[in-house]
Amino acid sequence: MISFCVLIFVGFFIASNEAIKGWDGIQAVDAAGFQCLAQNGFEFYIGRIWTQDGSPSTAGIENIKAAREAGVKTVDGYMWPCTGDGCASASEQMDAALNFVNDQGTSINRIWIDIEEPESWWADKTQNQNFIMELLKKADERKIATGVYASSSMWNDISFEGYEAFGGWTAPTMHQFEGSPNGETNGPCGVSMDKNFRETM
Repeated sequence: MISFCVLIFVGFFIASNEAIKGWDGIQAVDAAGFQCLAQNGFEFYIGRIWTQDGSPSTAGIENIKAAREAGVKTVDGYMWPCTGDGCASASEQMDAALNFVNDQGTSINRIWIDIEEPESWWADKTQNQNFIMELLKKADERKIATGVYASSSMWNDISFEGYEAFGGWTAPTMHQFEGSPNGETNGPCGVSMDKNFRETM
């Protein structure tokens, strides 16, 4: 996931003046590590459940299990969909990602769709829009809360052109304020992470 970008929640939320800090990342962390992070003020976690090559993330799901074991209350997942020729349809990928979570005997509060790397998407923006909407529709059918992860520049390149507000949304729900693009350890407890803050939901 990229750094310094806004994550937009799709759907209704109650505005709040309170914000909490959390993280996403792919480094393996056990339950003790999540407890250490909680003691250092990290209250939520977003684990990768689907990779851009169209397969589940076993490392991400193990982290989600560890976070649950450690008592983390807000545990989300994110999927980086496979796009382009040779990939399964959007609805098939969403189904497979959510089935993977269920089959592993765990759960997520929300699934975030990771929209980045414009070069891996189609040149036809309408096709991209339809693909994203198909992902969201399938998640809605599965009754899982959704969010979209994108920076304005990535979103513009992939889906829209020349808007000001950011893809029709007027307010973010979450912001990624620090990343670790080279995998350096930038968090407490020896963890490499992308740091986020979000409104309480």
